[in-house]
Amino acid sequence: MTRIERRLRLLRLTFACATLTAGLAGCGGGGGGGAPTPPPPAPAPSESAYLLAEFVAGDSNNQYVRVWDPAQPSVAVQNVKLVMSNGIVWTSSHLVFSDARTYDAAARTFTTQGRAKVFYDNGGKLYSIDLRGGQPHAPVQLSSAVDVFLPVSATPMNAAGDDAWVDAQGGTHDWAIRSTMSATAAPVPVQKLLSPLRDAATGVPQAFFAALGAQDGIHVTPTTYQVFDASFAPVSVPAVAAMTAVDAWVGVDPAQPGLGYLRIGGQLRALHWGAGGVTADSTDLYDFANTGQVVSAADTQSLWFNDGSILAGVANGAARRAGTFTVTPSQLFDAGGYVAAGEITAASSTQTFTQVETLRKSDGLLTLVASATSDLVVLGASDQGLVIGGTPEAARAVSLVSGDKASETTLGASLQFVGAVRSASARMDQPAAPVAVLACVAGSTDGFCAPGSLTQVSLSGSAVALGTLAATTPWVRGDAIAGLVSALSGQTFLPGPGGFGSDETDYRDAWQFTPSAANSVTRITTYLP
Repeated sequence: MTRIERRLRLLRLTFACATLTAGLAGCGGGGGGGAPTPPPPAPAPSESAYLLAEFVAGDSNNQYVRVWDPAQPSVAVQNVKLVMSNGIVWTSSHLVFSDARTYDAAARTFTTQGRAKVFYDNGGKLYSIDLRGGQPHAPVQLSSAVDVFLPVSATPMNAAGDDAWVDAQGGTHDWAIRSTMSATAAPVPVQKLLSPLRDAATGVPQAFFAALGAQDGIHVTPTTYQVFDASFAPVSVPAVAAMTAVDAWVGVDPAQPGLGYLRIGGQLRALHWGAGGVTADSTDLYDFANTGQVVSAADTQSLWFNDGSILAGVANGAARRAGTFTVTPSQLFDAGGYVAAGEITAASSTQTFTQVETLRKSDGLLTLVASATSDLVVLGASDQGLVIGGTPEAARAVSLVSGDKASETTLGASLQFVGAVRSASARMDQPAAPVAVLACVAGSTDGFCAPGSLTQVSLSGSAVALGTLAATTPWVRGDAIAGLVSALSGQTFLPGPGGFGSDETDYRDAWQFTPSAANSVTRITTYLP
């Protein structure tokens, strides 16, 4: 796909639905078993342990990154104006975060403690702001890259979260940029960071698996693959070096430390890493019938992946076919006894139509869970079922649907869905399981809120009003971590990049709240100048 297509796809998907946050990983137990984790840095007397950050815009020509302390929400610690010297205006939030997390080595789960650093692009450069209490909060330029237009993800390199590698999209390819790089340090060119290869004892990446090349439609360099060590020096793995554009990264084995899987020459191969280095096996574990994109999801024992429309599973080196979807999936989700697929059935320049199907793991039984709509979005999945917004049955609310569709409950009927509340504890490198949904009073325009309560609705259907949204907050989107102070705002989407006329004022607000606490919603700012 070309670089231009990637930008258009980002814009229309932002318009169509709330994007799930990738930095968090699925549900699971917390607790001990890992290396001791240092406590959060001691805050200054006037600061909380972790600050909050959000994208704020009066219009497309008046955009800021705002940082504030949850204890003093009306006072900005930083208001950083975004300067569009690279000609790319933000149409949605570009912020990505590096989290402070504890790690349970036995369960292979992370538990989020707070957001340690925020990363964003400004004028083509990548910046970070330290969100830990008691630390300097001035923006810091990272590396000498001057064509960054979208940070994609941040991978913490320690438990404190203050050191991370960032995948940042550039003009013809991505950059790998570390939070410790000075403004004169050279970034590492990559096409995409595909996966960290983690140490079994600490959960910290020992290495990274990445794609190389450029795909912007003008300067096209064929895709190849490379293993890098923790400092992003290349690691020689002959089988990986021989991979071509039709090969692919498949995923990490969820139960076996130091084991992942690759598609090489139409075969599923095992990749091993540890203190002794990185190696790839020559044994063929599974024969692919199709080329194309590979997506995957994992439960506690198996990695599930697509082979075109075929669903296959692999556990500890043994693979099998589990069934066949009607459409090649663009997303896979673990839903207890089922694997769910988000499938794009049609697309235009402004809309995508998505349906959801499930396959039962035990026998491959296929079920259409949600018919295709342009508003459908899967907010997450767990053993309790799939949490889906925009279904024909729930309209603007959210449905909790069992894997076989025998049970379907509308959460927050007559309300407009806002996002998901996710478990703070999560399986390694897997999406976080939803534990509740956020909803507002539905406005007259589809997708927008009216004045009234922001409500948290549990998956059992019980509702708690968190506070009141003002009339000047029509568009509110975002996810929250259970029990942690979080931020939501109307700045996650802008109607257009051209700005507004003198008679078209667009007021937007930012909010903070604690998902588990009633009456905790606080408006942070209104139409920041």
